[in-house]
Amino acid sequence: MSGSICRDCRRSFTPIRHPLCPSCGQPFAAGPDHLCHRCEQQLPPFDLARAGGFYRGALLKAVQKLKYQGRSHLARDLGIWLARCWEEYHSEYRPDLVIPVPLHPRRIRERRFNQALLLAQEVSSHLGIPCDPYTLVRLRDTPPQVGLSETERRKNVREAFGFAPGRERVLAGRRVLMIDDVMTTGATTRECAKILKRSGAEKVFALLLARAE
Repeated sequence: MSGSICRDCRRSFTPIRHPLCPSCGQPFAAGPDHLCHRCEQQLPPFDLARAGGFYRGALLKAVQKLKYQGRSHLARDLGIWLARCWEEYHSEYRPDLVIPVPLHPRRIRERRFNQALLLAQEVSSHLGIPCDPYTLVRLRDTPPQVGLSETERRKNVREAFGFAPGRERVLAGRRVLMIDDVMTTGATTRECAKILKRSGAEKVFALLLARAE
């Protein structure tokens, strides 16, 4: 790695291990892998969602510095770490394309970059899978999800994503690896996966840096 995140901090990232929900990746304290209650009731539109680690400690600090303090150089180490997590635990899944969860143009102007795109580019480079940052777009500039309930989060992102003009069928028959930073309730991940499946994507795998507890 480039060294922007020290070795001790990387070692302190708390990885998510089994047992967990084989669908959404929700971890359990004990027992075998099994569907969580939510996925038992209704399977999500994605085929698999996994996070590299828990959103705590050094990983939480790194993500917040990346997103809110403009430390875009952190995306390199975080992206490589995320790609290695995928290689170690999910190499049997073979995506054709890497796609970042998009930001609205106004938010990009404020932040100067989309952290999910920076992560996706590193994952793409490390895994040798093309990155497509053009097809999936954010249609509405939604308020931040922080502080919202699960129901409010779902409403907030409903119909917030779509396709760039003329690219509605680009993903037909493709296996997509979707990249984002943090999963809390999974509302954004589910909404994006729904749109990608609507385009005809064969499989949608979601890979996130961290999962909130």
